[in-house]
Amino acid sequence: MSATRGKPARRRPVRLAIPLLVLCGLGASPGQAEDAATLDSPYREVTEVAPPGYDNDLLGDTLCLPAERRMGHPTPFEAWRARTATGSDEERIIGVVLPVVTGRGYHGDISLVVGIDAEGAITGARVTEHHETPGLGDAIETRRSGWIRQFDGRSLDDPAGGWALQGDGGEFDGLSGATVTARAVVSAVHQALCYFDVHRERLLAPDAERAAP
Repeated sequence: MSATRGKPARRRPVRLAIPLLVLCGLGASPGQAEDAATLDSPYREVTEVAPPGYDNDLLGDTLCLPAERRMGHPTPFEAWRARTATGSDEERIIGVVLPVVTGRGYHGDISLVVGIDAEGAITGARVTEHHETPGLGDAIETRRSGWIRQFDGRSLDDPAGGWALQGDGGEFDGLSGATVTARAVVSAVHQALCYFDVHRERLLAPDAERAAP
């Protein structure tokens, strides 16, 4: 298949689940966590990347955040918060799941969710929607390859060699025939870490205002 880099052919998006509703007030209602493990759940990826050990209703525990174009959100958006010891005096937030969108894919936007624990380490990253080339760029999907799992456990300071592909002087593996796609995902995951680092206090505040029901 050929495409001009300046004007990539328009492709139908590949949705790995029903598109996530990340606008404030449009997210999952309490109780949907029980159904999130099903293949067709729109929030399956959120539970897959969330920090382990949470005992709250993850999908119902959302925080409304202001628009942030560097995260790909020109309007307010929601993040999901993972808590432990919910309802007790020891309750605390152990991490968050942030949605991020990059427009740097070979064929346009790539949407992801990134789980980050309270120490700033990635607990998982998943692509939720993309337009990339079948057989090449679609290796960013976990059903196609384990490529995206190389971010697990990483943080702003790890890898020490920098957040870039090996071909760009960093430490992350690329994707054969899909360098633009791989570079876009690396950048998006890194941006989620940067956002967490800047807004850590608000994201981890147990009494922070939740999104409107």
